[in-house]
Amino acid sequence: MSLYRQVLLLLIMITVLSLTAVMTLNLKNSATYMEGQLRVTAESALTSLGMRLAPILQPYDQALAESTVWAAFDGAYYKSIEVLVYENDETIRRVNSAQPGDVPEWFTQLFEFEPVIAEAPITNGWNEVAHVRIEGHPGYIQQQLWSLGQRLLMFYGGLFVLCAAVAALVLRWVISKPLGHIERQVHAIEERDFTYRIPNPATPELKRVVKAMNHLTGLLSERFQSNAKQLELLRVKVQQDGETHVSNRRYFVSELNVRIDEREPLAVVMLSLLERDKIRKNNGYKAWLDILKSTVRALESVFKEDGVVIGRLSETDFAVLVPVLPDDDLSARLSDISSKMAGLYRVGIAPHEAVSVLAGIVVRTDEYVTDVFTRLDQALRDAHSVGINPWLWAEPGDNQKLRSGQEWVDLLHERLKLNDLELSYQPLVKSLGEGPIHHEVYARIHDETGQSLSAGLFVPVIDQFDLGSKLDRAVIERIFENDNITIPVVMNVSLSSVRDTHFLKALAEVPDNRRSLLIFEVTEVSVSRDLRAITSFVTVLRSLGFGFGVDNLGVGSRSLDYLTVLRPDYVKLAPSLCRHVDPETTSIITAIGNTVHNLNIPVYGTSVESDEQLEAILKAGVDGFQGYITKRV
Repeated sequence: MSLYRQVLLLLIMITVLSLTAVMTLNLKNSATYMEGQLRVTAESALTSLGMRLAPILQPYDQALAESTVWAAFDGAYYKSIEVLVYENDETIRRVNSAQPGDVPEWFTQLFEFEPVIAEAPITNGWNEVAHVRIEGHPGYIQQQLWSLGQRLLMFYGGLFVLCAAVAALVLRWVISKPLGHIERQVHAIEERDFTYRIPNPATPELKRVVKAMNHLTGLLSERFQSNAKQLELLRVKVQQDGETHVSNRRYFVSELNVRIDEREPLAVVMLSLLERDKIRKNNGYKAWLDILKSTVRALESVFKEDGVVIGRLSETDFAVLVPVLPDDDLSARLSDISSKMAGLYRVGIAPHEAVSVLAGIVVRTDEYVTDVFTRLDQALRDAHSVGINPWLWAEPGDNQKLRSGQEWVDLLHERLKLNDLELSYQPLVKSLGEGPIHHEVYARIHDETGQSLSAGLFVPVIDQFDLGSKLDRAVIERIFENDNITIPVVMNVSLSSVRDTHFLKALAEVPDNRRSLLIFEVTEVSVSRDLRAITSFVTVLRSLGFGFGVDNLGVGSRSLDYLTVLRPDYVKLAPSLCRHVDPETTSIITAIGNTVHNLNIPVYGTSVESDEQLEAILKAGVDGFQGYITKRV
C-alpha cells in the first residue's frame, strides 16, 4: 500500500473514531438530560395527581377517581400509574408496556435506563387516604435519542465525507504529488534524462528530499556536459589543425581512405601556398597566419555542400574532399578560388601577387590514397606553368566518365520499377562467435551490363534529386518479402526520406507484429543538417514501434547534446575512427563511449576488419561491432 493511502487510511480511521466518540458523548449527555427531565415530569405529575385525587378519595368516589387517573395517564408518557386506596385496599392501575415502534431493539438495549419512579402518600387533612406511584416510560427517552442519533449520524457522516475529501486532496498535494515527482525523476535518471527538475513542495521534510534529488540530477547533468566538452576538446586536438581549425592531415587521409573503400564518387582539390619562408622572414608570422585563415575562408565559401572535408596537409598545402555529383565540373569553383586568392594581394593581406597554385582531380575507384596524392602533385606541377595563381581541373578520362544526373535518375527509376535491388546483410555482434544483435542491410542496383553498383555510387544522386524515399520504401518491401525474419534489420535512411510524409505513411502501413524487426539509422551529418526534422521523425518511429539509431558518429563537429533529445537505441562510430586505430583515435573512442554510456546508450564499432582493430576498440569500451571480420551473410 502506498504511503499516500496509508496516511489517508490513518486519517480516516482517526476521523471515524473521533466522530464516533463525539456522537456517543452527545447521545450520553442527551440521555442523562432526558432522564432528568423524565424524573422531573414524573414528580410534577405525582404532585398534580395527588392534589386532584385527595378530595375524591374521602369519601371515595371510585368512578371519578379512575377517570382522573386515566386522564393523567393518557395525557403523558408513563410506563405505569398505581393508586392504592386505603379505604378499601383497592388499587387503581394503568400500565403501558409497549416499546416505541420505530426504535430498533439493539438501540434500546444499547441505552437501557434505571426505572424513573416517583411515589408519595395522598393526604386529606391529617389523614393519609392513598398512596400514588408513577413510573416514567424509558421508551420516550429512547425514541428521542434515536431521532437525535439519526440527525447526528447524518451531520457527522456529511462532515466525515467532507473531511475525507479535504484530507485526500491535501495529502495528494502535500505527499502524493511530490512523491510522484520524485518517482518520475528517478525514472528519468534511469533513462539518463537529466533535464527533469522537481518543483519545491511545501512540506519541509519533502523539500529537503527534493533539493537533494535535484542536486543529484544536476551533478549527473554536469558530468555528462563535462564529458561532452572533454570529448569536443579531444576531438579538436586530435582531428583539427591548431592554426586553421580545419581537419589535420591524419584525419583527412583517414576520411579519404574510408570513402575510397566505400567506392564513393569523389574529387580532391589541393591548394598550395607560395613563398612561405619569404613571407615569414620579411613580414612575420602574423602575416602568414592571416593568409592561412583567408585561404580557409575562401575554400569554405566555395565548397559549402554536405560531405565536404577541408584539411591542412602541411605548412603550405590544403586539400578539399568533395563528393562529386553527376555532370559536376569543378572548373568554375577552382577559378573562383583562384580569383579569391589573387584578391588577397589587392587587399593587402598577401605581400606578393603570386599567392597559390590550385589543382583538382577525380578519384578513381581502383586507386589508393598514395595514388591520389601522386596525381595531385603532378597536377599542381602542371598548373605551375599556366601563370600567376594558376588552377587546373584534370578532366576524367574516358574510363572515368560519370553518368549524367538524368542518366542516374532514369537508371534508378527503372531499377526501382522492376524491383531490381540486390540486398546484402552484415551482422553486428558483441563478440566473435556470438549470435547477431541485428543485421545491417546494404542495397545495390545493376547497370545496363548487369554490373553491380553499390549505394555509395548513387547516394549523391539520391540526395540531389530527392530519390531517397522511393529507394528506402523499395528496400523495406524487399526486406519483408522474407517472412522468416527473426533478428532485427537495420537500414540507413536519407534525409529526404525523413522529410517525406509519403515515407512516414508507408511506415504506418507496416504490420504491427513486424515493426520491432526494423531499425532505422540516420547519420550524424543528417542530424547536424536538420535536427528538428530528425526529432519529429524519431517521435513518429517511437509511436509506431520501430527502432532508431545514429550512424557515423564522431566525424562532425557537433556536440553530443542532441543524444539527450533523440535518445537513440544505440550509436555507431564512424568508420574512420575504427579502421585506423592509434592511441589518439582510441582516446576519442573512449571519450565517446564514456559520454554516451552516461545516457545508457550502447556504442558499436563499424568497418572492423582485423583482430588488431577489434582488440583496440573493445578496450576502448565499445559494446559491439560489425565489419568484414564478421563476414557478410
